[in-house]
Amino acid sequence: MNRADFCIAAIIGSSAASFFASRMGRKPVLLGTIMITVVSQGLIIGSQFVQGSLRLETLLYALWAVSQVFSSPLTTIFVLNMYIVDVVQAEDR
Repeated sequence: MNRADFCIAAIIGSSAASFFASRMGRKPVLLGTIMITVVSQGLIIGSQFVQGSLRLETLLYALWAVSQVFSSPLTTIFVLNMYIVDVVQAEDR
């Protein structure tokens, strides 16, 4: 993913995180973002061990690229900030 794709993915991921956080709460969205991050890194690692099957390797890489929309560092930071603002009192921030 180049820089423009990364920025677009962060915008889409932040919008989706905001939408789901307002409906389900911030803690489930934060935990879901962390889970998607772990799975996406597992996909990219798994694609390195698939030899001889270009389709499977491409599929794993495509799933990783899609999961980066919801687990990019900018999206994770956005969700963490939402959670901190929700949990911590204004005087303590």
